[in-house]
Amino acid sequence: METIKRLESEQFNFSTTERLVTHPVLTAAENGTLSVECIKLFLLEQYYIIKSDSKSLEAGLEMHGQTSAAYKEFFEFFLSGEKIASDLHSKMADALHISPQEMAEHEPSHFCQAYPSKFCQLVYHSDPAVVAIAFAVNFPAWGRMCGRFRDALLAKYADKLDLSEEKLGFVSYFAEPIECLPSLVDKVSNASRELKQYGNAISYKEIKDAVRLLQEYEILFWDGVYLAQGETK
Repeated sequence: METIKRLESEQFNFSTTERLVTHPVLTAAENGTLSVECIKLFLLEQYYIIKSDSKSLEAGLEMHGQTSAAYKEFFEFFLSGEKIASDLHSKMADALHISPQEMAEHEPSHFCQAYPSKFCQLVYHSDPAVVAIAFAVNFPAWGRMCGRFRDALLAKYADKLDLSEEKLGFVSYFAEPIECLPSLVDKVSNASRELKQYGNAISYKEIKDAVRLLQEYEILFWDGVYLAQGETK
């Protein structure tokens, strides 16, 4: 898709990729110096992200599901993914001895929760095509981060924290490429063009702003997780 290729060639996308692949959370995890508090904070914050994203996707399905079969398929697919992620999250939380009470009492970080807040805004205020294209550009970077994080935890923390591939299924789930994503995005984009045939087309800037801000907020998520590293020094 031409729009996605154009977005991927933007300077901000290259900058985001560089900042993510060199992020101190990954560096510390891969050399075994990331604190257990940071690892737990990753899960605690994800608990609230899953709750928020699930509600956003439910809202998207309610608002747009009757408008287009492509919109319905898109929101249903990612909503079902959140349910799978929630189950895997619970297993990883159990492995790290994080109780449901601890998750419920955790005070979410504004750094970590900026991404789901922006996602919610996009669902309510933007065309589904904007959401879909933003996913197409941003999900691969998130997947690579989760893959490296999982590999680092297995390599450096498996014995210390009694971790295994099965217990790390939550991060492994996100590390796997979404094979059907290009098809879903194409369907949503085509549906959007047909519905807006006699209306206002979506501008490239609107899509670019959404992608750029989501990328910035993804970096903020990892920054927020790393804050716990300083608290343990």
